[in-house]
Amino acid sequence: MSHVTSAVAKIKGVNKDLLEEVLQKLAQKYGAHLVNPNEIRDYYGNMLINAYPNIKYGMVGGMLKYGVGIEITEQGEVVVRGDFWGSRINEQQFTADLETEYTKEAIKEALVESGFTITHETEDEEEVVLMAEEVL
Repeated sequence: MSHVTSAVAKIKGVNKDLLEEVLQKLAQKYGAHLVNPNEIRDYYGNMLINAYPNIKYGMVGGMLKYGVGIEITEQGEVVVRGDFWGSRINEQQFTADLETEYTKEAIKEALVESGFTITHETEDEEEVVLMAEEVL
């Protein structure tokens, strides 16, 4: 049955620039594109922004039939909101993918800032492996 669900991602102290980069990668993965939050609707055509005015990012298309809105709360939590009915992905999988991709990119960024170079990266359903060398 169609309804809007919300899921809180396990991301703390979010870096908005990094989040935007991660959302762009997820959009490519799902065959979707980033849109103005006003374009996210539920099954009935209602704009999510009316019920959730703090949505800052939107993604629609491909595997996301009605789209997803991303909100960053005043407490710094990342909240995923959307009507996943009829989509080829559910809110749990979307949120897990968001958490995994964000964590991977945050670790890569921290390594580079600490003087390392990423030399190898692999990823499958179970794990992400990053190899880095210290730049001398």
